[in-house]
Amino acid sequence: WQCRLLRDTNARVRAAAATGLWRVHGGIRPSGALGRLLWDAVVESADASLLQELLGADRMVARAWVLQQARASSTQRSVGEVPPQREKVELPLAQGIEHLGDFSSWRYSELLIAAITAMTVEDRRDLILAIPAHADRKLFGNLVGTDPDLYRALLERTVPETTHLEPLCGEPSERMIQMARELGYSIPGDG
Repeated sequence: WQCRLLRDTNARVRAAAATGLWRVHGGIRPSGALGRLLWDAVVESADASLLQELLGADRMVARAWVLQQARASSTQRSVGEVPPQREKVELPLAQGIEHLGDFSSWRYSELLIAAITAMTVEDRRDLILAIPAHADRKLFGNLVGTDPDLYRALLERTVPETTHLEPLCGEPSERMIQMARELGYSIPGDG
């Protein structure tokens, strides 16, 4: 019956079924076809709150979603645009995530933070190394956060200079600032 409701012709029925299914499963995304149908219904409904909850609760979905966002942002015309709906990207981490949905830029930021928060440090390192070099630099900055070891992983990649410097825009540690200086970057306040 759950699959039937998630395949209903009425989008509101699909969205309500996805919300109910998510709650019934205690915030754990079901596996297999049911999980894919739930994901599609949530994204299609553009229910950013439910998507944020799903991303924050399932690190594998979060990894896949962030990787898709990175791939989408690397082909955008201007930085800061919300990625449009994309075709399916096959990932070994979470099969069946068919599309991304469209969200306002502030909502997109909230979704991104929820996804990154759900990941382990190793997940974040893997993504720093895997996402395209020309993906949105703010995505790299969010993945690094204030972790000097993740910053080192980013500095070891060949990416635009602005991407290397993005993690320093917040409140970087003294160690991160020193790492940037060692590579020859000038930091505001340097003499």
